[in-house]
Amino acid sequence: MPYKSNRPGITGYRPGPPPGPPPYPPHPIHRDPVVVTFENTIAVSDTSNTNNNVVYSVDSSFVSTLAASFVNIGSIGFNVNLIFNSGPSRTFTLVAGDSITFLYDDIREIALTGFSPTEPYFGTFKYQVSYIPKV
Repeated sequence: MPYKSNRPGITGYRPGPPPGPPPYPPHPIHRDPVVVTFENTIAVSDTSNTNNNVVYSVDSSFVSTLAASFVNIGSIGFNVNLIFNSGPSRTFTLVAGDSITFLYDDIREIALTGFSPTEPYFGTFKYQVSYIPKV
């Protein structure tokens, strides 16, 4: 499109895109949610059969998925108490030499209680948690 400059003797074509709206509407920026994964293996033990030994806790506002396993490597049994954000809690009993593996996406807390008030229980807790952090 020819144009006339304010300076005498300068004429030509306007550089750049043609005037008017762009031929396509701007596209929204689409960002996929980032999933963060954390895993660990820890030893667990305690001597109480009345107090909860909390081994996992997550804020209820996180959307997370937990895959975990417990192995009882001692001679005293213990209970694995799963507390959910919604719905009733679940309790699994692990006698000596027993194990459990599970996958849930609504766990808020895991607490352990032993069978004996004086003798310790021993076990391992292996887990992998995946969650979407808040932006």
